[in-house]
Amino acid sequence: MDVNTKIKSYLRLVPAGLYSGLIWYISSMELPIKVGSYDKTLHLLEYAGLGLLLAYGFNLNKKNFDTAAKQTLLFGIIIGISDEVHQYFVPGRSFDILDFFTDSVGISGGILIFFTLVNILSFFKQK
Repeated sequence: MDVNTKIKSYLRLVPAGLYSGLIWYISSMELPIKVGSYDKTLHLLEYAGLGLLLAYGFNLNKKNFDTAAKQTLLFGIIIGISDEVHQYFVPGRSFDILDFFTDSVGISGGILIFFTLVNILSFFKQK
């Protein structure tokens, strides 16, 4: 792998890194509104977005699905657990193991959505 290809592969992770920073920033704030019963839905959607971006960053496709999906899930889980630990120290927030599990399901959903979109696009590209 030449240097340009390696740089491009790292640059694909920039959107996921920025999005993770946004998650961290939002988690640093006391919630201005009560989310109540929507909490898990928001976690699911938030982390599905992260799963999509990580899958893009790891260039998930048919050829490397096993490796890229594992990397995406691993990094997503690390981000999710670190976010929950971080929230433990933020006034008005707390560590919630159910939020972490919801985050993990969201990451998995993001992987599946990305993989489906890649396959649909490649199908139409072949025609």
